[in-house]
Amino acid sequence: MIFLSCTKPIDNLYSPKTLAHDIIDLEEFISIGDIHILVEYIDFKAATSDSIIGKSYYELLNEANRFNREIKLKEKLERNALLVDNVQKILEDRLSNHLCDDYILEMKKKGIHKHNDKKDNSLEMYEDSYLIDY
Repeated sequence: MIFLSCTKPIDNLYSPKTLAHDIIDLEEFISIGDIHILVEYIDFKAATSDSIIGKSYYELLNEANRFNREIKLKEKLERNALLVDNVQKILEDRLSNHLCDDYILEMKKKGIHKHNDKKDNSLEMYEDSYLIDY
């Protein structure tokens, strides 16, 4: 009597001894990108001495994806914090050095936000000319 198992390789339990063989089997069920993520996560966990023996590759892949999402979120938050800090520092520097006036002068020199500082007296209207007496 022969019993055949219908399990997918993704449901196999991780073992360092069978990892190379399991990865070959996994290539049929998951993408190469997911395999790279899985292998990097296994290497990371092995380097940190965290025990992952006995977990299925499915569990490990989910943990790896969750871990990558958390890392990307932290990186994004750090980048945004740096940008906010940089903008605040620039504003504080300009305000403390009165560079806002210099900025406005530079914008006027470039032709942006030009204002006519000269008055044209020939077109100026006097109130007396609009006085209507009933």
